[in-house]
Amino acid sequence: MQHIKLSTADGLGDVEAGEWNALNRSGQPFLSYAFLRGLEETGCVGGDTGWHPNYLLAHWNGQLVGALPMYAKMNSNGEFVYDWSWANAWHQNRVPYYPKLIVAVPFTPVTGDRILTAALDDTQRKSIRDALIRGALDLAQSHDVSGLHWLFLTEEDHRDLSDAGLTTRLGFQYHWYNRSYDSFEDFTGRLRSKKRRALKRERRRVAEAGVTMETKSGAELNDRERDALFRFYQGTCTKFYYGNQYLNRDFFEHLFTSLPERVLAVLAYRQGAPIAGALCLRDETRIYGRYWGSDEEVDCLHFETCFYTPIDYTTAGGLQVIEPGAGGEHKYARGFEPTITRSCHWISHPQLGAAVYDFCAGEAEAIEAEVARLLEESPVRNT
Repeated sequence: MQHIKLSTADGLGDVEAGEWNALNRSGQPFLSYAFLRGLEETGCVGGDTGWHPNYLLAHWNGQLVGALPMYAKMNSNGEFVYDWSWANAWHQNRVPYYPKLIVAVPFTPVTGDRILTAALDDTQRKSIRDALIRGALDLAQSHDVSGLHWLFLTEEDHRDLSDAGLTTRLGFQYHWYNRSYDSFEDFTGRLRSKKRRALKRERRRVAEAGVTMETKSGAELNDRERDALFRFYQGTCTKFYYGNQYLNRDFFEHLFTSLPERVLAVLAYRQGAPIAGALCLRDETRIYGRYWGSDEEVDCLHFETCFYTPIDYTTAGGLQVIEPGAGGEHKYARGFEPTITRSCHWISHPQLGAAVYDFCAGEAEAIEAEVARLLEESPVRNT
């Protein structure tokens, strides 16, 4: 393709929603115009948040044909590919680490497209993808940034970025896979007997505590439930030392009203009042667990809300995967399987960059070995 024109935008306000959503061909809710623009409109990015939108847009014949969800970062908060040790190394060498550029969805450790293109033929798409990769690298090299980081990459994005010379960093998460299960009981039948009994016992404890569970879309939530979901989120952010409240009540309301069919609320009730819940999002094949919290301490309620009820929903609805977010070895014990995640990095400082690349290579070897071990010892039987 000739005459692809690249430009940057400090937000999606000047981009038509339909044009942007046409690039989100996977339909993932986090890449939708409503989600990304909502972060801007509600002040979750921009200002003093450390996240400054710097979208890279590709136009051809006056049409938007490609884009990168790119941000200039003044901190490392809300990324979930942790580079605090890198920032410390820069500081020790009296080299500024911030600002940096990242291509990612804010506050969302979910693999998805990072190089967005229109529905064109393979040759045209490849031209757009190459132009966006070169354009992002040119932008990073011409500005005073420490590096360019692409987070939670699909296999296609990872391949093209590797071909462009960026280095790979691996991580892993625990995902639940629907192996053609008809029900929760069908799933537990694939577990080793000790684990199967443990899961059934945990579900019984929640029921015996007088707690009932429901799943609702954004459109089905009443005001009390909407308020409760944000209260649960705030409570979890406050409770844990690593908690950071990146989102506000306005953004929650924006999700409920702008993406109601993509919101999946898993709520726990006692005598009709919501006492715990998880705000998830979903698309046609996956549930993405996001924000959990509770007003009461009920034994095993976290597992029921974040794992078991979503498994019921997934098997009943024919969905394929549950991605409950970063971290959590407790997920592994309950049938969630280790899944490799990938990011790619370009570092501006030659000597420090070489150290980072060596670190990534050693880390990747260790992660691959650990994932292989976990799969071998998985509580989910292969047959």
